[in-house]
Amino acid sequence: MSFPPQARREDIEGLRGAAVLAVVLFHAGIPGFSGGYVGVDIFFVISGFLIISRVRRDLAAGQFSLLDFYEGRARRILPALLVLLGSVLLAAPLLLAPWDIRNLGHSLLAALGGGANVYFRHVTGDYFGDDSSLMPLLHTWSLGVEEQFYLLVPVLFALSWRAGLRGWIPAFLTILIVGSLIAAEWMVTQDRVASFFLLPYRAWELALGGLLTGTRPASGPSAWDQGAGLTGLGLILLGVLGFNTSTPFPGVTALVPCMGAALVIYSGGLRAGWTARLLSFPPLVFIGALSYSWYLWHWPLLAFANYRRQFDPEMSRAWEPLLVITSFGLAWLSWKYVESPFRDRARFRRGQIFGGAAAGIFVLSLAALFLVQTNFLRRFIAPEARRLMEVRDEVPPTNTPRLIKGSRAESPVLFGNPASEPRLALWGDSHAEVLAAALHEEASRRGRSFRYYGRSGVAPLVGAQSGGSARGRDGAIYTERVLQHLIADQQIQTVVLAARWAAYTEGYTSAYGPAEVSQKAVDTLLTTPSRPAAGSSEIRLEFDRLLNGTVGRLRQAGKRVILVYPIPEIGRKVPQTLAAEVLYGRNPAELRLSAEKIFFERQREVLRTFDGLAADPMLIRVKPHELLIHDRNLRLMNGADVLYRDDDHLSLAGARLILPLFASIWDP
Repeated sequence: MSFPPQARREDIEGLRGAAVLAVVLFHAGIPGFSGGYVGVDIFFVISGFLIISRVRRDLAAGQFSLLDFYEGRARRILPALLVLLGSVLLAAPLLLAPWDIRNLGHSLLAALGGGANVYFRHVTGDYFGDDSSLMPLLHTWSLGVEEQFYLLVPVLFALSWRAGLRGWIPAFLTILIVGSLIAAEWMVTQDRVASFFLLPYRAWELALGGLLTGTRPASGPSAWDQGAGLTGLGLILLGVLGFNTSTPFPGVTALVPCMGAALVIYSGGLRAGWTARLLSFPPLVFIGALSYSWYLWHWPLLAFANYRRQFDPEMSRAWEPLLVITSFGLAWLSWKYVESPFRDRARFRRGQIFGGAAAGIFVLSLAALFLVQTNFLRRFIAPEARRLMEVRDEVPPTNTPRLIKGSRAESPVLFGNPASEPRLALWGDSHAEVLAAALHEEASRRGRSFRYYGRSGVAPLVGAQSGGSARGRDGAIYTERVLQHLIADQQIQTVVLAARWAAYTEGYTSAYGPAEVSQKAVDTLLTTPSRPAAGSSEIRLEFDRLLNGTVGRLRQAGKRVILVYPIPEIGRKVPQTLAAEVLYGRNPAELRLSAEKIFFERQREVLRTFDGLAADPMLIRVKPHELLIHDRNLRLMNGADVLYRDDDHLSLAGARLILPLFASIWDP
């Protein structure tokens, strides 16, 4: 069996350069690169091809050693990574607020342990989601995937070779590709975050590159080879330019860039084709040589800028190109003075590499553990700033029933006095859940009770489906069941509907403030046949139809309906913003944020729909914005109390503030 030559292939370096350019330009928000994140998938295919090629070649020559293999990986990955991690750690106290340093410590430990992908799978709602753009080490997730893959595959290959099963390696890779891809396609509809970050759903991409190691074109560049290369480039361009953050990804859609990369690698084996010559363009090859260091450095700089923009919304976006250029300069320094020297076996022996890596990991781990265990820097925060900031970690009072991922239609959560038969139901998403704690206190005081039906991100609109995922379909089934239970329950006389209404028609608030600047996914938008963009007339008409239908069915069943108008959103993380005001020597109570755009403009169509509902004595309208907006400004505080625990959810103090608006819900 023949394998690609070990000599450096400039076309693959050029492909690396194209991949890292796509990733960097996507992260920098440069228009036209909405699918640039697929550059990481291209990296996976390239890595699988190069690394598995080397393993199989060494096995065939009887020269394979796990120690040699892991030494090579250590030389390639660790020196530049440790320098980057150390630099981020040193810069963090200057660029991050003290209350966020501890989270950096957690992510640093995960990166050092090769488990960054597992860590970020649990702490992010989505790779493209809210707050992800504020995490300086988010990009190390891809290193975690590779490190885990190469802990397993070389060992399996070596064992197979010794057992005389070397001929089964292509079959093993094929089975891995098919199994992992099927799992990824299934998981992307069940848990998109897991499918994005975790090895079982990414392994097929590396294995696809590995499968190429047993193939090469014939003796000369045929029309097939030329066509394969050009087709590969076309597929890559389709992914980079045609995909966006709402594309179901990874899974089968990831075949587009991955097969593109595979075809390019295959066709470039002869180095005489058009694609290989194009990718061997010297500037692109140079960028490819710097691709690893550039990948490491570009993201922390952009993340730190995004972080500062939380507290300074007027911070110019013109910084992004400058940061991209700066990161390229740092990448060149890293490549020249860190990567290249440590990959030179004549300059640094194996013992020095392993010993130096162990020392670096040990020192950085100690520093990260110190930050995690002591939260040291928070001790230097002014007490008032600490008090304001800690509202974000607010937990319900101990006597409040706990919700675990919302309620079930068949077994809603009972709030208030458990000895009282509930005549009231609260139904909604996480905005309704916020109200539940305050209403629980009032119900307990009155000796009353109520049932809570709700799931985060699921609108209380019968027939509504958000996004095309299984979660959206399950939400639609859930709302229908809730309505059936409410209609059948003769004890329930009043139903309160509360939700983050604009999220289902207008999407996220990134256009109105920095809190959700990274939230590009559209999984909350109501699904319609044509899947239009947020804020379209089609989605708004669907919202109008669903709201009228839900209220109408409840009224036909003889229920009184309390319709809670939108809670004003802020566009900034309120506790952190107020705490930052203290740190900057300003009075947080004097901070003024206009409600013109974030409420009156953003909620215009929702308010029009609500106001357009026919007048009915059994339809009561509750308008929280009447107490949460003053003099056309958003209210963030009431005296010393912080009214929000993030950018759109009320704190317990905020919920208590608007509680008088709900006095009529307890009427017979």
